Amino acid sequence: MVTLGGGEPMLVPAINSLAKRLKSSGAYISLHTNGIFLDEDRIKQLAPYLGDIALPLDSLDSEVQDSFRREQNHVARFKGQAEKLDNAGLKLNI
Repeated sequence: MVTLGGGEPMLVPAINSLAKRLKSSGAYISLHTNGIFLDEDRIKQLAPYLGDIALPLDSLDSEVQDSFRREQNHVARFKGQAEKLDNAGLKLNI
Protein backbone atom coordinates (compact mmCIF):
# COMPACT_ATOMS: atom_id res chain seq x y z
CA MET A 1 0.00 0.00 0.00
CA VAL A 2 1.26 3.45 -0.93
CA THR A 3 -0.20 6.70 0.36
CA LEU A 4 0.31 9.76 -1.80
CA GLY A 5 -0.02 12.76 0.47
CA GLY A 6 1.70 15.96 1.17
CA GLY A 7 1.41 19.01 1.18
CA GLU A 8 -0.93 18.66 -1.71
CA PRO A 9 -0.13 15.72 -4.06
CA MET A 10 -2.37 17.09 -6.81
CA LEU A 11 0.21 19.87 -7.31
CA VAL A 12 2.78 17.29 -8.47
CA PRO A 13 2.83 17.51 -12.29
CA ALA A 14 3.65 13.81 -12.68
CA ILE A 15 1.01 12.50 -10.23
CA ASN A 16 -0.85 10.58 -12.96
CA SER A 17 2.25 8.82 -14.28
CA LEU A 18 3.45 8.13 -10.73
CA ALA A 19 0.11 6.55 -9.80
CA LYS A 20 0.13 4.50 -13.00
CA ARG A 21 3.65 3.23 -12.35
CA LEU A 22 2.88 2.33 -8.74
CA LYS A 23 -0.32 0.52 -9.77
CA SER A 24 1.56 -1.46 -12.43
CA SER A 25 3.94 -2.67 -9.72
CA GLY A 26 0.96 -4.08 -7.80
CA ALA A 27 0.59 -1.34 -5.19
CA TYR A 28 -2.71 -0.29 -3.65
CA ILE A 29 -2.71 3.51 -3.83
CA SER A 30 -4.47 5.91 -1.49
CA LEU A 31 -4.44 9.58 -2.50
CA HIS A 32 -4.79 12.04 0.40
CA THR A 33 -5.81 15.45 -0.93
CA ASN A 34 -7.71 18.54 0.12
CA GLY A 35 -9.81 18.04 -3.03
CA ILE A 36 -9.47 21.55 -4.41
CA PHE A 37 -7.84 20.31 -7.62
CA LEU A 38 -10.09 17.27 -8.08
CA ASP A 39 -12.39 17.96 -10.98
CA GLU A 40 -14.18 15.27 -12.97
CA ASP A 41 -11.40 15.07 -15.57
CA ARG A 42 -8.67 14.54 -12.96
CA ILE A 43 -10.77 11.96 -11.17
CA LYS A 44 -11.37 10.12 -14.45
CA GLN A 45 -7.62 10.19 -15.24
CA LEU A 46 -6.62 8.88 -11.82
CA ALA A 47 -9.47 6.44 -11.12
CA PRO A 48 -7.89 3.42 -12.88
CA TYR A 49 -4.82 3.64 -10.62
CA LEU A 50 -6.25 4.49 -7.21
CA GLY A 51 -7.81 2.31 -4.56
CA ASP A 52 -9.25 5.28 -2.69
CA ILE A 53 -9.10 9.01 -2.21
CA ALA A 54 -9.04 10.54 1.25
CA LEU A 55 -10.59 13.97 1.77
CA PRO A 56 -10.46 15.98 5.01
CA LEU A 57 -13.63 16.45 7.03
CA ASP A 58 -13.46 17.56 10.64
CA SER A 59 -17.14 18.40 11.15
CA LEU A 60 -20.45 18.27 9.30
CA ASP A 61 -21.31 21.60 10.89
CA SER A 62 -20.47 24.04 8.09
CA GLU A 63 -19.47 26.86 10.40
CA VAL A 64 -17.10 24.65 12.40
CA GLN A 65 -15.62 23.03 9.29
CA ASP A 66 -15.07 26.35 7.56
CA SER A 67 -13.24 27.66 10.63
CA PHE A 68 -11.00 24.57 10.73
CA ARG A 69 -10.23 24.69 7.00
CA ARG A 70 -10.18 28.49 6.70
CA GLU A 71 -12.44 28.43 3.68
CA GLN A 72 -16.12 28.86 2.97
CA ASN A 73 -18.54 26.12 1.95
CA HIS A 74 -16.11 23.28 2.66
CA VAL A 75 -18.87 20.84 3.62
CA ALA A 76 -20.75 21.53 0.37
CA ARG A 77 -17.55 21.08 -1.65
CA PHE A 78 -16.79 17.87 0.25
CA LYS A 79 -20.24 16.47 -0.56
CA GLY A 80 -19.79 17.36 -4.24
CA GLN A 81 -16.38 15.70 -4.33
CA ALA A 82 -17.76 12.60 -2.59
CA GLU A 83 -20.45 12.32 -5.25
CA LYS A 84 -17.89 12.65 -8.06
CA LEU A 85 -15.75 9.91 -6.50
CA ASP A 86 -18.78 7.66 -6.13
CA ASN A 87 -19.71 8.24 -9.79
CA ALA A 88 -16.16 7.24 -10.78
CA GLY A 89 -16.35 4.07 -8.66
CA LEU A 90 -13.69 5.23 -6.22
CA LYS A 91 -13.77 4.61 -2.48
CA LEU A 92 -13.79 7.65 -0.21
CA ASN A 93 -11.73 7.80 2.97
CA ILE A 94 -12.32 10.56 5.48
